[in-house]
Amino acid sequence: MKADMDEKQWNEVLDITEPNRDFPKGEYEQLTKDSEKLRTVFLLKLGILSRQSSLQPNVQQEWKNFVEKKQSPIHIRRRRFAIAIITVAACIAVVFTIFYHDRPNVQNQEMLFVANSRIETISLHTENGILTGLSDDCTQEQLEELLQTHALDESQNITLITPRKLDCHITLSDGSQVWLNAESQLEYPVHFNKERRLKLRGEAYFQVAEDVSRPFIVQSESISTQVFGTRFNVCCYSPDNTNVTLIEGSVKVSNTNGKYAVDLSPGENALLASDGSFSVSEVDVKNYVSWKDGFFYFDNVPLEHVLLDLGRWYNVSVVIKNDKACSQKLHFLANRNESIEQAVDLLNLLNVAKIEYRDNCIIVQ
Repeated sequence: MKADMDEKQWNEVLDITEPNRDFPKGEYEQLTKDSEKLRTVFLLKLGILSRQSSLQPNVQQEWKNFVEKKQSPIHIRRRRFAIAIITVAACIAVVFTIFYHDRPNVQNQEMLFVANSRIETISLHTENGILTGLSDDCTQEQLEELLQTHALDESQNITLITPRKLDCHITLSDGSQVWLNAESQLEYPVHFNKERRLKLRGEAYFQVAEDVSRPFIVQSESISTQVFGTRFNVCCYSPDNTNVTLIEGSVKVSNTNGKYAVDLSPGENALLASDGSFSVSEVDVKNYVSWKDGFFYFDNVPLEHVLLDLGRWYNVSVVIKNDKACSQKLHFLANRNESIEQAVDLLNLLNVAKIEYRDNCIIVQ
């Protein structure tokens, strides 16, 4: 280094590098003996290099700077945001894991029906929000006692709701009887006035007391059925499975806007089409009404329809791995009061498909 400088420049270097408090004791002497370190000191004094790049850093100061940076408002907001993102991601991962852990380990599957985990009972709702649970047998005496207890106005509507796995039989104020299937609800007045109008979601069988002065009208989301005295079944779980089956008497079925209407004779079924019209056909009425007597009864019906009924009644999921088998029509009879295992065993006797029941799920192989 000295060879590159004249004597005056070298003396300036020695002058600016004289000992001071920035250099620990003995370090200056060592630096003057080392030409490379001396060059570094020279450049450092001129401000070209940072002292921290050549000398030992001030650990306490650096830690203080780090803590202040971590506690700055911007950093705190960023940290909270990062924690929120991580928390949400963790929750999603847990839900995803639980969902797929609970589902059967099958591939290329279709969920035809999904069970719910709610424990429910038959319940009675009133317009002022009162919710009353009823016993599973839901006797007429129990209903009448509840109505008297709440002292409801005669014109007030009440709603009877049945969960999956339970149905209910009631008698209305005019003497008409209603069988309400599982996962259904019926809204009706405590006492009928000039007309007898009810609203239905799900499925119900009606045995209507004759009264020519007051028509009996059952409304659903898609159709309206009007009678004076008769026996019929209305199924309206979904728009693509809405139909009315007449057992005795006569009924008039129309869609909600009144554009299409049909009159049925005993033994006929009116199936609602996607355009609002009706397809009328003669049917085996036992296919549509045996549920009220406690039976699954299907005659020349696709397996898919049977599985939907089993899923709803037993509250189990239904997984399809064999689409072809689900379109196979079959004849099936089983007691709804027996276990689901027995129903599955009876289905397997038909050799339509390999059907398993495990983990609260029916699997069609």
